[in-house]
Parts: sequence; structure tokens; C-alpha cells
Amino acid sequence: MLDRDRKIIDLYTAPLVDGRRLTMAEVAETFGIGRDRVWQILHRYGVRGVKGPRKITPAMRAEVVRQYTARLPDGTWKGSKLIAADLGMSDVSVLDILHNTGVVVRGAKEAHAHGKRCGPFKHMAQFEEPPVCVCGCGTPVQWVRSAYKWAKYALGHYRPDKPYKNEQWLLEQYEVQRRTLANIAEECGVELTSVVNYMKVFGIARRDARESHKGTQAGERNPAWKGGTTPERQKLYKTEEWKEFLKEVYKRDNYTCQHCKRRTTGGTSMRSSVAHHIKSFSVYPALRMEPSNLVTLCRECHLWVHSLENINQDFIG
Repeated sequence: MLDRDRKIIDLYTAPLVDGRRLTMAEVAETFGIGRDRVWQILHRYGVRGVKGPRKITPAMRAEVVRQYTARLPDGTWKGSKLIAADLGMSDVSVLDILHNTGVVVRGAKEAHAHGKRCGPFKHMAQFEEPPVCVCGCGTPVQWVRSAYKWAKYALGHYRPDKPYKNEQWLLEQYEVQRRTLANIAEECGVELTSVVNYMKVFGIARRDARESHKGTQAGERNPAWKGGTTPERQKLYKTEEWKEFLKEVYKRDNYTCQHCKRRTTGGTSMRSSVAHHIKSFSVYPALRMEPSNLVTLCRECHLWVHSLENINQDFIG
């Protein structure tokens, strides 16, 4: 047997001056080892009493009840953990004795009354001058006892009302001014889902995709906006004079493509009619409405005329 093992066994089995014996936890603390290691040593050498709890005598039960129910001179009570440490047993054993003898265990509020505390304060900042609310209103905040820190916001200032929570304001912005929900959410500094939820609460019907995009790229909102100036070609093509002129050109060519000789159609298909300027529209402005400078082509042949495949530069003057 090792010398340390013998000392552990002697300390565990030998009674103290008051007649009680040390627990395995106390022995382990004395030697600076774990309780499980003490148990292994005792069990290895067959020390009696290590396989189960120690026998608690009636005198020990009476002492537990007396210490738990008696008030100390300073007005406080002795807790179960302090009693267990004094009598060499676990706090679970103390609570079992109290329950078996019919002693009502004190609640947390009563146990901490009359100055008793679980431990010291983490810090004493609550006695300093309180900081102000982070929302910028200047109101002092309160001390949060459960978290041992100052609150960030004053009472009622955590989530100030946003304008989108007002039904009339939201209806005005969405229905009258035709603003998008994303734009409203950005102005209010919230997520899009927050505004959508209040739309449902107020029963405001959302616009469909087609209606939502209507007018959103008109005028200055269009990426191709050039300050309100319409190109000269588009101005001419919108006049009634040009429309009547086209009819005469198509009629002259019998609504037939002058390249592929197939009949042209209306609409926007590849067989639709296109009036092609032989001499450039921009280089020869005087020939823009000269019938001899225009020829009827289908859309497919018109694309071919302006492509690199037109090696001989047909229909290009």
C-alpha cells in the first residue's frame, strides 16, 4: 500500500475530536485530488462504508432541524449548504432530512431576506450617476438589477413609433403618392417585411407587379432619359404627314419586299413592312421624305441590309 493511500484511509476512517468523520469530498480537498480518486482508493482496499451514504443518526437529524429553524443573533438564517458543511454531509442530505421531518423549506425570497446574500455585488455602478437614453432624448435610464447593468433605453423609449404604423400615413404614401413599399421601408429605417405586415393589419391591398412598375421609369426615372429632348427621327415618325407618306411608299411597292420579293405584313414580325432610306437619314436630311430615296423591305431583309453580310452594299447609296 502506498504511503499516500494509507494516509487517505486513516484520515477518512479516524474520527475527529467532535466524534464525526470527514467526508470523501473533505478528504479529497485536503490532499488536492478529486473525490472520485478518493473513492477508488477506499474501494480498492475494501474500506467499509464507501459503497453507500454514511449512517445519519437521530442526533444529527435533530441538529439539522435545530440549526435550520433557529435564527442567528444577527437576524439571519443558516442555509442548507452551511449546515451540511458543519455536520459533514451533503446539502442534499440536509434537504432530505428537512422534508422527512416536515420542516417547510424557505423560498428564495425568504431565504435572502434580512441581509443574507448569495454573493457580493458584481459592481456598484447603480450608485453612480445614471447615463442617458441612447435614443438621444436625454432621459436618465434605470438600473437593471437582474443583469447588474444600466438599461440602454429609458422606459417606453425602446421602440418609438414609426410613421408606417399610422394607417392614414401609409395609405397616403402608398395609394396617393404611389410610392413603393421598399422606398417607404428605407425612409422609416426598417425591413421591408415590417411595412408589409402593417399593410396586412390595415387591410391595404398591394399592387400587382404590372401596376407596381407602371410609371416607375417614366421621364427622369428612365435610365435613357436625355433631359426631355426627343431625337429628330422619332419626332418625324410620330407626325401624321410621315404616316401618310409611308402609306404611299408601301402602296407604290405593292406591299412587297424589294429584296426577297415576298409579301410584307403589318405588326412587328420579321415579315412586317419597313421603309428603308437608301441614302442615310442623318447625312441627307433633304431626302428624308423623297419617295425615290425610300424602298419597302421586310424586317428580316432590313436587318440583312445593315449587316456585314451585305457585301455589295445593296440598297445603300
